[in-house]
Amino acid sequence: MKISGRDADRFIQSPPGNARLVLLFGGDLEKTDALSEHLAKSWTSAGEALRRVTSEDLKSDAAHWLSAIAAESLFGEKEVFLITADTDAVAKPLLQLLETPFGGSAKIILRMKALTKRSKTRLAFEADKHAHAVQVFDDDPADLSRYLEDQLAAKGLALTDEALDTLHRLTPPSRQAIDQELERLALFALDLGRSISKEDIASLHAIEADASMDGILNKAFSGQATGIVQELDRYLLQGGNAISLLRAAQRHVDWMLSARLALDRGEQGPGIGERLFPRVFRNEWPSFERQLRPWSERALLACLADIYALEAQIKSVPPPEGAALTEFFLKIMRRSQIGQRQNA
Repeated sequence: MKISGRDADRFIQSPPGNARLVLLFGGDLEKTDALSEHLAKSWTSAGEALRRVTSEDLKSDAAHWLSAIAAESLFGEKEVFLITADTDAVAKPLLQLLETPFGGSAKIILRMKALTKRSKTRLAFEADKHAHAVQVFDDDPADLSRYLEDQLAAKGLALTDEALDTLHRLTPPSRQAIDQELERLALFALDLGRSISKEDIASLHAIEADASMDGILNKAFSGQATGIVQELDRYLLQGGNAISLLRAAQRHVDWMLSARLALDRGEQGPGIGERLFPRVFRNEWPSFERQLRPWSERALLACLADIYALEAQIKSVPPPEGAALTEFFLKIMRRSQIGQRQNA
């Protein structure tokens, strides 16, 4: 059975009672993931177990998972299988579930990237009267705005008009970001006794921006490439300021420099961290020391010089903030990686 467009959203929000086999596919992987997670959450709301199966699981032993699904259905276990498949070839063994009447109590969600109209997996699910093939289309701004307001209503969250305008402006344009934002708002609104105000939204985003800055700095100075560009984008979308981030980077380098000078004087161990400001506690010292290890005094001083130069540039002839910050923090990340290789 084929489902697409706005029918896809309606299906996910209120799946029919006979739904057991669902294929979710689309080019917007973040939206596809968010919808599949939402469906899995609704199907496990009464305490049913959720089992996640990756493409690697299927490649290594598809027969095991088919047997597990059959066993759960046979014995009446109310389990939900959330399965990710990269290609038609990986998903092919699962088509056996369509070849015989699928009863029992197990439910299957198969999520995949965009599939052509000739995809064997897509054609099989669309042709089967007991299965549902849900095509996920990319969201436009109006879709995301409607989704945000629908989720606010579903959660019973009351906002002033100014707060709603601010929330629309500050929330990154993705369903996953909206879901995360509204989870935080729901916690904040517990026993609040009034509508959420514009000032409440701004305060929550300031806290989030501080946490985002810490994530960016720790990834960059530890040489971790994964996710750093996305964190920078998220920081700026939340209204983060380039100068504020550079000042935080300066404080971070000063912090690391104090520890580096102590190590170079021959001091050792977590006692160094306990004398720093902010303090590095003993249980935090091993990860801090790993971050510090690739950085010499000379490299840290060069980093400070780069921070001062970029801040002056932004103040005099502002470049696009996102591009300038991305280039700067990727440079820091590469310096850390070079230091790690030299110390190996």
